Amino acid sequence: MGSISNRVFQRLIAVVLAISMVVAGTAGVYASAAFGVHQLAQKVRSDVQTVRFISPDGWDPTLPGVGTNRYAYAQNDPINRSDQNGHFFIVDDAIEATIVLGLMLAMTATKPVEPTGYAGLTEEQRQEIQDRTAALVAQGLSQAEAVQRATDDVRSTSIRSARQQTMRENRAIGRMAEIAARQAFEDRAGAKATTQVSFRDPETGAWAKLDAVVYDQSTRTLSVDEAKANKAKLSKSQEVVMAAIKDGTAVPFGKKAEEAGLESGDPVKNQADKISVTKTTVDTGSGKIDTTPYP
Repeated sequence: MGSISNRVFQRLIAVVLAISMVVAGTAGVYASAAFGVHQLAQKVRSDVQTVRFISPDGWDPTLPGVGTNRYAYAQNDPINRSDQNGHFFIVDDAIEATIVLGLMLAMTATKPVEPTGYAGLTEEQRQEIQDRTAALVAQGLSQAEAVQRATDDVRSTSIRSARQQTMRENRAIGRMAEIAARQAFEDRAGAKATTQVSFRDPETGAWAKLDAVVYDQSTRTLSVDEAKANKAKLSKSQEVVMAAIKDGTAVPFGKKAEEAGLESGDPVKNQADKISVTKTTVDTGSGKIDTTPYP
């Protein structure tokens, strides 16, 4: 009688367990074994008929340590091994931690690392990142480090190229302004100008090359002009030197000064009685030219 009651009790426990599994959403596997099933860790086996596990391993069988037999338990060695999570057997906690870490790495190794700062790059730049990443990984860097370094390198190169392009464009605009301003300057002076003539301020030591100079030795007249495009301003050295020319204290020097007819090393006040210093602004959009005395 006692044994019968015990068996009835065991079956009641099995029924309750089966119902709980149905509620949890696992009815598809356990419905045919609603009586006489036992929960063992994460596996369920039938002790009445097949004595086999009927709950398959939910992990991808191609992952390391899982295997293609998704119904196996502890690699068929339950005496010496255990399978607490229903996915792979373990011997002790340390080994379990190692296996879990290995599986995590295996599952994430094939996922591409999303590089930072990737937005805004062209397809060619993205391809360059991939090529550089492969080369860096071959040199021993991790995937994440390689992607980050490759992305930073390509973006830095892109920034440098953009800056160089901007500088080239600014130089071209400045050159256009110089040509337009010099033509207007020569029309006012009635003579051909000498370009990029060097002057020095003896008081501060500052020096600058100015865009256009016309010197008439016979009339002792010196005209100097500096051209700027759009809203560009004079540099500090240009401001100091142009003020010194206006005062007559500036000293011309170099071959360009001699080409203009000036004596190199001699202050302009000793060579000219009439000195004109101007700044010409050229609006490269509209073509408007504005010349003003300086300072």
